[in-house]
Amino acid sequence: HAAYDTIVANPPYTPHGRGLVSPVADRAAARSETTCTLADVVEVARRRLDPRGRFLLVLPAARLAEAFATLASAAFAPLCVRSVHSFADEPARRVLITAGRGASAHDVEVAAPLVVHGEDRRTFTREAAGIVEGEGLPAACG
Repeated sequence: HAAYDTIVANPPYTPHGRGLVSPVADRAAARSETTCTLADVVEVARRRLDPRGRFLLVLPAARLAEAFATLASAAFAPLCVRSVHSFADEPARRVLITAGRGASAHDVEVAAPLVVHGEDRRTFTREAAGIVEGEGLPAACG
């Protein structure tokens, strides 16, 4: 029962009973809450994360309020939120959430957005290209 300093999760994007479910079992499990829910993932993180550790999530932007509520029910608070936009002139499609214990939701930092594609709508932005090339995510939420 090891405690981890950091847990990163990409829970299923679609709540059970919403949207189409892939007939391919692995894809269905990755995209839809067929084998676990957001609450299940948060509960495992609650049990396994070191008290000073960080829990990082990638979710659809539309699930932000649900994520905050689910995190709160497990005694987590969001520390930082970063929106991810395919294009600068479009709404966010995803959010990156960093959560921890011992903080409150009103301490949350809202970082500058991550924009994936440049003005030509085809090439990656410099930051997104760095991520794709293996440089990792920048420390947007210190």
